[in-house]
Amino acid sequence: MDFLANTTLPIDLWRERRKSGFATQFAERHPDSTIHLPWIAKAEFLRGARYAKLDPMEVIHLLSSFCIQWPGEQTMEIYAQIWADLAGKGKMIGPNDLWIAASAIEKNLPLLTRNSHEFERIANLKVVDYTLPEYSN
Repeated sequence: MDFLANTTLPIDLWRERRKSGFATQFAERHPDSTIHLPWIAKAEFLRGARYAKLDPMEVIHLLSSFCIQWPGEQTMEIYAQIWADLAGKGKMIGPNDLWIAASAIEKNLPLLTRNSHEFERIANLKVVDYTLPEYSN
């Protein structure tokens, strides 16, 4: 099964380079899966890496393990629909998370995150929290 990740996964994989944790264990249990990363999640990670002055070559190496997902016309339509649905319910999430969710819905991929509470309010989005017991063994 393939997945689309938000920024929490590359952050955790970075932090777990020396000691395995939830993200590393999840990746090891799914060696044949392709993990997609939306362009905006890559940008969030790069922004944090720049700010923290991380080694650029190590950052490039980590990010090369993901299939970068770019938005298209359908992504924009889904984004707009999610925004309208959440705004109508008064349950808005951040704009970057809206783009990430739209990308996952467009590609019909489960969203891989440790921030499931933010995304669970979005209809038609399957959320996989890699820190939960069913994914940590």
